[in-house]
Amino acid sequence: RGQPATISVNRDITERKRLEEELRRRVKELRLLNQALQRIPSRLELEELAENVVAAAREATGADFAGMILFDQEGKPLRTFNPPGAPPIPLKMRPRGFLAWVLKTKRPLLVHETQETGATEPPVIWPGETTPLPVHPLLLELGVKSIAAIPIVREGKVTAILSLHSRRPRNFEGRDELLSALARQVEMALENALLYEKVKEEERRFRHLFEESPVSLWVEDFSAIKARLDDLKDQGVEDLDAFLRENPGFIEECAKLLRVVAVNRTTLELYKADHFSDLLQRLPEVLPPEAKPLLKSQFLAMWKGEKEFEAVGVNYTLAGEPLTIFLRWRVFPGHEERYDRVLVSIVDITARVMAEKKLNVYAEKLAALHQAVQALQQLHSEEEVCRAAVQGAAKILGFPLCVISLIRGDQTVPEAWVGDISPRPSKRGEGLAWKTIREHRSFWGNVDQLPEAKPVDERIKSGISVPIGSLGVLQAASTKPDAFTEDDVRLAEILAGHINEELQRVRLEAELRRQAIHDPLTGLYNRRHLTEVLEREVRRAKRYGRPFTVMIVDLDNFKNVNDRYGHLGGDEVLRKVAQVLQESVRESDLLFRYGGDEFVIVLPETDGATRRVAARLRKRLANWAKKQGMDDVGLGLSIGVARWTPEEPLSVEDLLRRADAALYRAKRRKKLNG
Repeated sequence: RGQPATISVNRDITERKRLEEELRRRVKELRLLNQALQRIPSRLELEELAENVVAAAREATGADFAGMILFDQEGKPLRTFNPPGAPPIPLKMRPRGFLAWVLKTKRPLLVHETQETGATEPPVIWPGETTPLPVHPLLLELGVKSIAAIPIVREGKVTAILSLHSRRPRNFEGRDELLSALARQVEMALENALLYEKVKEEERRFRHLFEESPVSLWVEDFSAIKARLDDLKDQGVEDLDAFLRENPGFIEECAKLLRVVAVNRTTLELYKADHFSDLLQRLPEVLPPEAKPLLKSQFLAMWKGEKEFEAVGVNYTLAGEPLTIFLRWRVFPGHEERYDRVLVSIVDITARVMAEKKLNVYAEKLAALHQAVQALQQLHSEEEVCRAAVQGAAKILGFPLCVISLIRGDQTVPEAWVGDISPRPSKRGEGLAWKTIREHRSFWGNVDQLPEAKPVDERIKSGISVPIGSLGVLQAASTKPDAFTEDDVRLAEILAGHINEELQRVRLEAELRRQAIHDPLTGLYNRRHLTEVLEREVRRAKRYGRPFTVMIVDLDNFKNVNDRYGHLGGDEVLRKVAQVLQESVRESDLLFRYGGDEFVIVLPETDGATRRVAARLRKRLANWAKKQGMDDVGLGLSIGVARWTPEEPLSVEDLLRRADAALYRAKRRKKLNG
């Protein structure tokens, strides 16, 4: 129709506008995030990093407040970072608070909107429970409407939580990717910062340990020495040890190339230097000719390319005192090529070396003492044991004057001694010997420090007094003061202990021997010993051609004694009769209980005097019986006699048989005579 017309097209672009707005918002967020991410790693100091993280998080998210809390390996709060005006993050978290929830779940927490009642949307529920967690009242007072708490997780553990708060509802809604990217960047930056802080702490700790170490520490520069050794290799030297033997001056030349970078306080104290410069100027005094072997060993180690070294050697203090040292060095990492930084530690082992020498001497004495004790175990009399012991004390322990005194009644009596001073007995309760025995402990020192000491010679200045159990005392003396040490006392106590054991053994052996040859009832020799004595007497009689006599004595009517007094009374009569018989013979005569109520008397070098002996025995017994009121018992003696003569040598068996036959005839005659 030829008429102009206007066409109008209406389209709904609301969605496009929303998308454009969302895109602009995302671009803005990304720009802010990019700016924030660039700021975060720019600092390695933890404090500055935390400030950057908090500021960057606020800028990137539009939060009103931000803060951060760090945790240790066990999940315990370490530090908090709260910018001024931000809600403070307490180190002591609420057991069921939002931060505790993040620490527990290791998941981000997003609260889109808070209510005045403390409720949240969405609700925050503790794992395994159903009741929602309320918002902290402080956040409500500040008007906080939305919350984000992002865990920074490293190796499966929460190391930090970034806490964001906004007064606008739903401020963090839809920003999961932004918050995740921010968390990843914070994680890397935080790891670097913590590592940097750890390195700084290690450096501070190293400096503190270096300076305060009780060990002498040196930082040294061996590079000039290393260069000289490398020059030798370039010149074709293959055997440094041989080269140093041919060129001993090379060691001193290299020693002058040693450069000391630093030492700690212990080093100055050890070497008696007033200050570091004093030590440097007088370093040649520390390394005298005696130190050459130690220097040579170090050069040989460097020649082989070893990065660690240890050895024992000699240094000197600036006061001229020798030091036996244990030296150890190690090349610092990164300096292995030139040896320009070497950590040297030096331990003063002078006292230890001296103690080891002393201990070796002690051990040698102890071993020798052990051998001496083994020798004591082979001896069989008190005299032999005491004599061998004092000789061992003099030879092994080096005691110039030594005495062993044993208790004899109310005295201590010297049994054996060495030295040019003669000891004397001491009465019970007097002197150091009795105090030693009474208190059962050792005393030692100078004489003027021991009030009970009463030396037999005024030359004696010091001594030791050691108890030998309860048997006696071992004493050593010297004409020099302070002559004895604690080691001497210990060795003397060990020796005294063995002396006590051996004396006990010797006495026990003697008692066992006595019991073996004595009758337990009468105390006389027993029948077993009779055979040994008769064999001995026969041998002696044959050798010298002299006679001896054997008498067998039987108690007549002893049954009447048992009937009247009982067996216990009879035993007592036997003991008394044995005593009467013993008192009626010569000291050289030997009396035995033969068995029951029979006795045997051996009379060496006798021939025709047996009648007088028999008469004396009967008379003594009769007198004793009369005194005891036993006349009516009829106690008497029947005696059988046999003689051994060179003209008629008899065996022991024949001799006893002949005496027994004579006894039988004597008893028979008594019966026939009524």
